[in-house]
Amino acid sequence: MSRPTTYDDLPDYARQGHLVATIAAEFVVKYPSLGQHLLSALAEAERLGMTVQGGEIRLERTTEELDEALANHQRIWDNAEERYRKAFADPSTVEGVWQGIVNRHAADEGYPAIDFEAIEVTA
Repeated sequence: MSRPTTYDDLPDYARQGHLVATIAAEFVVKYPSLGQHLLSALAEAERLGMTVQGGEIRLERTTEELDEALANHQRIWDNAEERYRKAFADPSTVEGVWQGIVNRHAADEGYPAIDFEAIEVTA
């Protein structure tokens, strides 16, 4: 997993449209009169350009929203990369929860893990 550069590099949740509604198929079958209205709602959502799949109605993300998501994921990757490089040079520079984040980034990138437990603790 390298630094995200396009929308396709974003995780599914960051590309996925906004959930507008979920319609459970069981109600379409169980209550026919209600089902007719729900099916009409699905058809109207599609007519308006929304995505309808598996009972979910989603409004696609705008280009601005996707640009923001891409920039955010790039910042996250850049931050993890910078911390990894610092930890590789001097593991004592990374503490606490960041150690796990750094090693998860290392695994994602195919880098060697940092052995933070080998750091000599001085008091």
